[in-house]
Amino acid sequence: ETFVEHIHRVVYELWPSPFRDADGRPLPAGDEGLGYAVARAEADEQEPWRAPRRYEDRAQGPEYDLDGNIVEPTEYMINPAGFTIHSAIHAAREDAKFVLHVHTDAGIAVASTKEGLLPISQHALIALPNLAYHDYEGIALDLDERERLVQDLGDKKALMLWNHGTLAVGETAAQCWMMIFYLERACAIQVMASAQGREHLRIAPDHAIETVKQQQAIASGVGAMLAWPGCLRKLDRESPG
Repeated sequence: ETFVEHIHRVVYELWPSPFRDADGRPLPAGDEGLGYAVARAEADEQEPWRAPRRYEDRAQGPEYDLDGNIVEPTEYMINPAGFTIHSAIHAAREDAKFVLHVHTDAGIAVASTKEGLLPISQHALIALPNLAYHDYEGIALDLDERERLVQDLGDKKALMLWNHGTLAVGETAAQCWMMIFYLERACAIQVMASAQGREHLRIAPDHAIETVKQQQAIASGVGAMLAWPGCLRKLDRESPG
């Protein structure tokens, strides 16, 4: 099983989500499974990307190049909006071998607030140094948006798309998964905490925010190495094959 198959199984089968299909499997993206997990082919940088889009399509999604041309005959199609977003990042960021974008309730809720992600939890403090924001321009069908999206992402590992959802990149599937996990958990915590009233939110002190930022820089990638094998073991246990 390849890394992209791993990340798709982890996302679509282990993500804590209220959305489930007819077989009880979670649909983490919120929009009937229309989230996007894309990995760059390893053999040659000119090769296409494999883009499974839904649980039942995992590892069978179309392979396509940066111009959106499907390379091999397939019964599946490319989501045009997903192509716009992912092709932009893959073309601009050599380190972005994995890109994961989801539409969860919590992620969209926070992306629909004026403040965005607030430093009110440890999860948020881990995500914030890696987080950038991109303005909503409508459904991502305009290829011209790619330049603006890449500019907004910069060298960050996570992106909040205002009024839209969340996105993470990684050099490995494990890094990509952990980044979206912390970002989405931070969003869920913020939504729950905000239900008590914004006036009751406790913002983390500046010195703690800076400390976590420094710790992140020193221990970058360690969390992924620790958590990813456990995710795969749980997945194999609960959903073998």
